[in-house]
Amino acid sequence: MSEQKTNVLGYPSADAVAVIEKAFFHPETIFCTVMDATNLHEPATLDALIKMFPPNLMREFDLFLLLAECMANAVSYNNIRALGVSARRRGKMLLVSVFHSPSISSSVDPIIRNAHDGWLPDYDKDPPNGLGFPILFRLAYQITISLDRTRLQLWIRLRNGAILGENADPLLID
Repeated sequence: MSEQKTNVLGYPSADAVAVIEKAFFHPETIFCTVMDATNLHEPATLDALIKMFPPNLMREFDLFLLLAECMANAVSYNNIRALGVSARRRGKMLLVSVFHSPSISSSVDPIIRNAHDGWLPDYDKDPPNGLGFPILFRLAYQITISLDRTRLQLWIRLRNGAILGENADPLLID
């Protein structure tokens, strides 16, 4: 990583930190943080992540939504022991990767497919949840899962220092 150290929140195992640092090692990485499962449940963690994130890449509200949804999804769909977040610029894109230890459950695949297609839950029929991935797809141009299922990757278009997803409603973002 280019002069960027990994921020560690809580006490993730040394193995988890090493795996996450290896996964995020790239010369263009501008942000890297790893946390243990306990910190995912602490409100102060989200605030700390926002304060550590490089300024002027994303608006704070957009960053808050992105991180909160990724953290909530990690807790909801996985028996998470450690979570890492990294960011790097890729031209006019910002790649935000969320590393999961253990890997991402396949139960999330249909949820991502539905959200990608614009599905929203019908609260007359569905339980009151399920807005996380639809929100993420409003913020991100593309969402992918790495082949080894350890990273949720959010590709975000940068425009004038703020983000604007391909499907985003400009009134929501700007």
